[in-house]
Amino acid sequence: MKKLIRPLDLVLIAALLLAGGGLWLARSRAAAGVTAVVLVRGREERRIDLTKVEAPYEIRLSTTPAVTLAVEPGAIRFSEANCRDRLCVKTGRLTRANDSATCLPARVTVRLIGKTSGSSVDAAVY
Repeated sequence: MKKLIRPLDLVLIAALLLAGGGLWLARSRAAAGVTAVVLVRGREERRIDLTKVEAPYEIRLSTTPAVTLAVEPGAIRFSEANCRDRLCVKTGRLTRANDSATCLPARVTVRLIGKTSGSSVDAAVY
């Protein structure tokens, strides 16, 4: 009768679990010290330390078209936008330093700044 799991299979499984745990740990530490900077028409409107947010809340900006930001512990996102394409809403949650999203019709930009490790990704393409 053949064995289903050989000793080398256990080594491979253990290595994959360790690698996954390491990636999870690196991602969870990446959000430490992240600050969201909200710019309206190129001027800084607010600065929010996302590590100090304890409960979710919304920010309604008086822009044309109207924009609403949802702030959560460790994240920020465009939740509502009255523009035609709503690309800013489709961007999703911003959680790591150097993440950004912009609503062009409303001229609102959200950027995350903070400490980044040397091994973090420096660009993302959607």
